[in-house]
Amino acid sequence: MRIIDIRRKTARELITSSSLNVDISRLGSIKQARILILEKDYEVLIINNFPLIVFKKDHSIFFPYIESCNFFDSPDVTVDRGALPYILRGADVMAPGIISFSKFKTDDIVFVKCEGVPRVVAIAKALVDSEQLSNMKKGKVLENLHYVGDKIWKQVQKIFHK
Repeated sequence: MRIIDIRRKTARELITSSSLNVDISRLGSIKQARILILEKDYEVLIINNFPLIVFKKDHSIFFPYIESCNFFDSPDVTVDRGALPYILRGADVMAPGIISFSKFKTDDIVFVKCEGVPRVVAIAKALVDSEQLSNMKKGKVLENLHYVGDKIWKQVQKIFHK
């Protein structure tokens, strides 16, 4: 792991190219921009000392860092408590565990919430759209990309929460 400084313009370009609905105004002006290079294929864009966006080094996928969800406007699903232990071990989200959801399209980034838990527990990519989900009784709905306690989360915690 290492951190490199980048230009603010480069950070803005990364945010734009991510195609995520980021409310950058909530961060204030960009005073400092850095990239945390993680083990494996991932990097984290850090704005004003706050981890914001996780992305693959080849820029093939971008998603919010789990603790920065309040800066993004994304659809969400809520799962029952029985699904939580599996999701927090990296399992994809299956139709039977979903108790409510907002509208989304295939390949959208979706926040996974759990009943009774006050924060987002995972970030996922939609494998089907919400209209298809309405008629599903079984099968994978979301691919789990990032969750509380995963390797990305642990590596960022080492840096920012010593």
